[in-house]
Amino acid sequence: MIPYINTQEVPIENVGEGKKKKMDDFQYMYKLRSAVCVFILFLLLSNKVAYKVLDIIAKVFSNNINIIDDQENPQFMGTFIMAVIIAFVIFVF
Repeated sequence: MIPYINTQEVPIENVGEGKKKKMDDFQYMYKLRSAVCVFILFLLLSNKVAYKVLDIIAKVFSNNINIIDDQENPQFMGTFIMAVIIAFVIFVF
């Protein structure tokens, strides 16, 4: 039988001298910081210049990878690689 876990409980943190302090369910500062970082990364890495730079870097390693098409719009592979880069940067920071 699976024990019942109440997810609505608020975690308690020891402050010292036997006093306890309630913590918030969510630590909104970390969420806000992550949202701002993703917002800035998205603005920087979703423009056409970033895809051109990524295309130049990809052409150094292989001529078979097409990041942008003739009208300089990103293709699926370019969008996928850029998403992996954003995920990696968010994971590291």
